[in-house]
This record gives sequence, structure tokens and C-alpha cells, in this order.
Amino acid sequence: MWDTARGDKPIHVLKHGFPVEEFRGDREREDTGVKFTAWGDSPDRFYTGSSDGVVKVWNVRSGRKPLVRDILEVPAPVSFGMFSPDRSKLVIGDASGRVFLLSIDEEDQKPAAITSVRLPETHSSKTTRRPKPIIPHAEPEPPAVDAEGNPLDPETGRSRAAAYLAKGQLVLHRNPTVGVVQGLNYAQTGLFRREAHADDDPTKPLLARVDSQQQETLKMFSPRRKHLPVLALKDPQSAESLHAKNLTRDLDISSLSEDTQLELLMARVDLDDVGVPFDFSYEEMIAETEM
Repeated sequence: MWDTARGDKPIHVLKHGFPVEEFRGDREREDTGVKFTAWGDSPDRFYTGSSDGVVKVWNVRSGRKPLVRDILEVPAPVSFGMFSPDRSKLVIGDASGRVFLLSIDEEDQKPAAITSVRLPETHSSKTTRRPKPIIPHAEPEPPAVDAEGNPLDPETGRSRAAAYLAKGQLVLHRNPTVGVVQGLNYAQTGLFRREAHADDDPTKPLLARVDSQQQETLKMFSPRRKHLPVLALKDPQSAESLHAKNLTRDLDISSLSEDTQLELLMARVDLDDVGVPFDFSYEEMIAETEM
């Protein structure tokens, strides 16, 4: 919040809390932040609504504590808000689809106090009334009919989902990214992608293109293969002795089977040179590293 009469530094930094909905990745991308801002009846009252589900009113003329109070808390991020032209009513909408209407209760309303507000960039002041407090209405009952007058099914989506899980028709996958998948009793639902099966018959095998897509999905969410441990000699000195032992092992052609000797001859291996001793010396090599 800036006041141009006081320079280019903000006079207040108005903050809300953490979002009411959990975020899995980068908060800067998933958090919708402040979606509603509006001025009240006077230049010192400012209203904001954010993803923390709270609508706040601020006194921007206050020097130290600009927050006046929280006037509304909703169960989902605030996504919309607007005052009526006479500032007597405030409508707030949240991300769950609920709409909250707040208005002034004239019976409980005390006469608004008169205050004098200094106009910016001038030496004059203006007399005005402080904003009237807003009292929220009770939450209305859910509608029984739709926009066309047709009766609505009282069963909610949450109760339907619980019934599917209780009957074993759907199960929760252990990987939360996958979510809900078919259960052992899924056939009882009668909900099939018939076009994914041969002759549009769910009892027949899947089409080749659909089966290949499912195989790719299984590979994507399958657990990663564990890397085999790297075998290393416990005693570094044993490497030299093992090398010397290997040098003493000569290949005896006569000990090979006839089929193996025939395959070596067909591969044009010169068997006459096999078994000729070679004098190899064991040398320690220094590994080269790049800087």
C-alpha cells in the first residue's frame, strides 16, 4: 500500500495467511493469492479476500496496526467479492461455489462516528462517516431444484464415492497421483468404455491401441528398479594376487566338448595359439581426473 504524498516507499504491506487448500508443488504457481480488493465508504478502509479463505478489513491510515478485523472466514479460497452501489451489502464467492451475502443490520447498527480525513496533496480535510460494520447472514439451505425447476438428486457426490468404495467397486491406489482405480467388483457398476473393447463388448479383450496405452501407463507408475550393489574387493592387495592367479590358468583345448571345439573352428579361431603363455605384468594405474 503506497501513499503518493509520502514518497515511493510503501506505508503498509498487507498480508494474508497460508492457503486453505494444500499445495503439492511450487506455491508461487498453485496459490491464487488475493482475488478480492475493494475500498469502503471512506479512503481509510480497504477490504481484501485471499486464498486463506479470510476476508479482512484494513485501516490504511493506521500507523502500526492496519488490520481492523477479519469479517468473514470461508471453507475455500476467496475467488470473488463486490460491494453493492450503496456499500450496504457485500457478496463473497469462494472456490467451492458457495456465495456469502453480508449486509448491515439496522437494529444493531449504532450511529456511525464522524471522522475527518485529510485529502492527499492538499491542506484541506473532508468530513465523512466511518464504514458500517457488516454482519454475515446465516448459510441458506441447499437448493432442491435446478435452474429449470427440475428436482435435484439429494445424494451428493461424496456419498456416491463412499458407496463405490464400500462395495469394492472402486479402490484407492497407494500412489496418490493415480487416485481411484477399478476394484474387484467394478463389473457390478455397468460403467464400461465399450468402445475400448472388441465389438463394443466389455467381456471381450481390449483393442490393441487401448491395451498399448494402458501398458505405457503401467510403466510410468511402476516402482523404479533398484540398482544392483557394486561389488568391490575388500582387500585392495588381493587384486594383485588375483591377477597373478588368473595368469596361471591356461586353457586346455582338449577339455572342451567336441561341439564347442567345432564352433571355435567354424568361427576361424586359431586353436594352435591357444595355451601359448604370455608374460603379463601387473601395474598399478593412477586414475586421471579432470579439473
